[in-house]
Amino acid sequence: MIISCPECAKRFNIDQNLIPKHGRLLQCSNCMHKWHFIIKKNEEIINEPFKSEEVILENKNQEKKINPSKEFIPIEDETVEKELKKEQKVTNKIKKKEQKRKKKDKPIKLLNMIIVIIISVAALIIIIDTFRIELSKYMPFLNPMLDSFYTIIADINSFIKDLIR
Repeated sequence: MIISCPECAKRFNIDQNLIPKHGRLLQCSNCMHKWHFIIKKNEEIINEPFKSEEVILENKNQEKKINPSKEFIPIEDETVEKELKKEQKVTNKIKKKEQKRKKKDKPIKLLNMIIVIIISVAALIIIIDTFRIELSKYMPFLNPMLDSFYTIIADINSFIKDLIR
């Protein structure tokens, strides 16, 4: 049987066994409009096997695809829908807590932080040295500062070599 949404006129192919004699609360998956649907005697009932997707042509220019398994949302009661939303919220909160625990279980080690800082400083110095001439126009103190830095590095290197001997 084909049911159309009273709000947006979207049409759905639905098995008539899903709707009892006293009617059923339905929800359109297109516009989320809810309405109570009762089967009337004068309505056409199409007893064809369901296909995964059917195409209904209203006009030559207009084509609507119907997928009864995905687009039709029968609702017994609004409380059921509210309970499902509450359960989803609770499960989402639990998942977020578990993810936070996993992050806390892996503390950042001090040695890792020191290595990252050393590599970052070395990369910064290499970039500054690469653009030394261009940057010295705007920062005249850069050349003497880099020269003294390289002298300090050379002194530290010779100190370490003396300690090893």
